[in-house]
Amino acid sequence: MTASNERPDLPPADQAEGTAPPEPPPVGTAPLPVGAAPAPPAAPPSFEARAQAFGREAEAAATRLAANPDVRAAGDLAARAWGLVLLAVGSWFFARVTLHLPMPDIAWETVWPASLIVLGLFVLVRAGRRS
Repeated sequence: MTASNERPDLPPADQAEGTAPPEPPPVGTAPLPVGAAPAPPAAPPSFEARAQAFGREAEAAATRLAANPDVRAAGDLAARAWGLVLLAVGSWFFARVTLHLPMPDIAWETVWPASLIVLGLFVLVRAGRRS
């Protein structure tokens, strides 16, 4: 029969029963003081904390963009152009449907592609002016 310290499945004879040998600390870490427990892993930030951080980043980006006069001018021009387009289309529908005025028939299947072409040209011209 072999001694208990010769069997790999049993702890060495010099240790008390029911205790495991201490594991060495990982390489590159300082040993813990006697009686100190290792720190629990940090919990991931909550959804509210991440949302607040995202809001602060978005606000900072908006402040930087608002300070740039070119961005402000482009936004003003785009807002005016869309406002005029919506005003024209809404006025046409109001006059035709509500007031029953004899408005010319518009071939919407022709207007939509043409409006996309005009919008594309507008974007290209604006991009050419910036560069």
